[in-house]
Amino acid sequence: MAEERTVPGMKAALTIAGSDSSGGAGIQADIKTWAAMGVFGCTVITAITAQSTRGVMKIEHLSPELVEAQIEAVAGDIRCHAVKTGMIGSVALADVIASAVKRHQLRPLVVDPVMVSKSGAKLVDEAIARALAERLFKFAAIVTPNRVEAARLLGGQTCNTIAEGMAAAKQIARKFGCHAVVVTGFERPGPQADSPPEAVDAYWTGEETVELTAEKRQSTNTHGAGCTFSAAIAGGLAVGKPLSDAVEQAKSLVSEAIRQNINIGQGNGPVNHLAWLNVKKK
Repeated sequence: MAEERTVPGMKAALTIAGSDSSGGAGIQADIKTWAAMGVFGCTVITAITAQSTRGVMKIEHLSPELVEAQIEAVAGDIRCHAVKTGMIGSVALADVIASAVKRHQLRPLVVDPVMVSKSGAKLVDEAIARALAERLFKFAAIVTPNRVEAARLLGGQTCNTIAEGMAAAKQIARKFGCHAVVVTGFERPGPQADSPPEAVDAYWTGEETVELTAEKRQSTNTHGAGCTFSAAIAGGLAVGKPLSDAVEQAKSLVSEAIRQNINIGQGNGPVNHLAWLNVKKK
């Protein structure tokens, strides 16, 4: 790991993920989120996608050699105070990234096991999903699958209810040796008859399972929400927050990003990655 040499107080984070040409998800979401949090973002691109708000048209995965070279370039020069991974499209890539994480002690690590796009496109096959879990999860401070990805990680078992999500978070941690897991994407009615519904995530802290709740934002413009959530956790860790505090802040940040969503494109528009700037100014 590179020695410390930054402006006092400045923290850096590294994303190892795919590029989204529409700017809503992937590395674009990560570096925008970190900018809003005051964290300097570095990138290692694993894949280039032809993507819009309507869906993913084409994906080209970069070679393991080029991905490794990017990691070596950044890790040998810049001290990154947190790291997150996103789309990893081959077993060879999973091997290279896991080796680099171990070699350079890239910690704390947030693993977003990107397997399915917001539009429903399947991004990786079962062999890659298994390699990702077996190679990387053990190094992670936290893993952040959505409920569809959690079901795949557990062999296709159902993960549709909050109770199933709570069980799945703990099962994933025990199966793959994770420190902590949060399964995202559940919903339930509000506590009062006239209350808005709640967006709920199931969080295994390493000791107990707790619910993360926020008002359910009624919007179809949620493209990049998962990437933004995992990036926000990494950003919180980069500035020294304890894990649970970083997770709770990330939940609030994503909720606000959806509330202030950006209505562009002909499909599901992106969240507003910079919305946190407006919250911080208040």
